[in-house]
Amino acid sequence: MSLITCFVTIFLAELGDKTQILSVIVAARYGSGKMLLGALIGAAAVSLVSVLLGVGFSTFLPAKLFQVCSGLLFFSLGVKWLLHTAEPKGSSSYSGDGTVLGIAMGFFLAELGDKTMLASASMAGRFAPHVVWLGTVAGLMASEMLAAGLSRMLGEVTGPIIIKCLGATLFIVLGLFAVVTAFVTYPYVWPH
Repeated sequence: MSLITCFVTIFLAELGDKTQILSVIVAARYGSGKMLLGALIGAAAVSLVSVLLGVGFSTFLPAKLFQVCSGLLFFSLGVKWLLHTAEPKGSSSYSGDGTVLGIAMGFFLAELGDKTMLASASMAGRFAPHVVWLGTVAGLMASEMLAAGLSRMLGEVTGPIIIKCLGATLFIVLGLFAVVTAFVTYPYVWPH
């Protein structure tokens, strides 16, 4: 029963989440297979981190500093992506930014500190850690499979440059949002 609880909780929490939206864009640009493999690696890694945190491991950075760093990283990736929107002649739509490892890292970063990570960390205190990890990965991947299907529709109505610009803009907005909410959420907490 705890596996089903973890799966349903994470799947529902992920619906319409920034990671799912980013996955739609990544899948439309690089293909569903590559996005799903990267998402699986990222989901496994971030779920492991959240479960370990949930059972007692401490973080390396205070929450506010971590969120600001994550937001700045998202912002800088969006700017980089936006500055390199044109595809070089003779190249395919695949580029170094679209490696499975790069997609996995993007997924991992997008989920760090997210509500699904917090939910799995809190469930790890109540259920067996391996069950929480499995339920979290399964819930995240079910959400990403839904995103892969949506990406096919998006890819049919737009071109790769539009997808890249949308993705870059989304990264910039999410980065700025993370930085601003860090200061609103943790107004008086800063490491000394």
